Amino acid sequence: MTVTLTDLTGFAKQGSLFEEQPPEEQWTRNRSRRLAVALDQLHQRFGEQAVRYGRTQQMSSGFVHLHTHSSYSPIWGIPTLEALCQAAQTQGQDRLALTDTNGVYGTIRFLEVAQHRGLKPILGAELVHGTQRAVLLAKTPAGYANLCRLLSARHEESAFDFITAVARYRAGLIILSDDLSALRT
Repeated sequence: MTVTLTDLTGFAKQGSLFEEQPPEEQWTRNRSRRLAVALDQLHQRFGEQAVRYGRTQQMSSGFVHLHTHSSYSPIWGIPTLEALCQAAQTQGQDRLALTDTNGVYGTIRFLEVAQHRGLKPILGAELVHGTQRAVLLAKTPAGYANLCRLLSARHEESAFDFITAVARYRAGLIILSDDLSALRT
């Protein structure tokens, strides 16, 4: 049985996993927490192979997720780091990138969990500013330092210029973006 995130939302909202149906406003406020609980309950009920975290088929061992949001990405990510690493391990992957939005808040915990699961962690972040966005992956320790500098500039500077900042701090980073000007700098 494969359960997608859409199925999970409907399943959890129907009250199938809860002793009592939550009121609609409570459901809306606690959506992320309830989905995580529902996901854990589905996993316990049907086993590791049942839940694919939105995927409909198992990935080959050569596949690596390079753009992954966790619960450290408000609005964008639902799964915990533990659930992400477990899913990657279950799918036969040996690496996983964590690219939360505009921050590296879960990095230390991700390193711990990934190593515990036997995964090689890839550190990164998704830099979003207005309509511009790029996934930044650290190749080297200097690249991670530049990633942190970019994210700090994004949060601190009121006149933050996406293209200029990416051009200035690109050393040691792999940049994935649909914005050609970010790739050419």
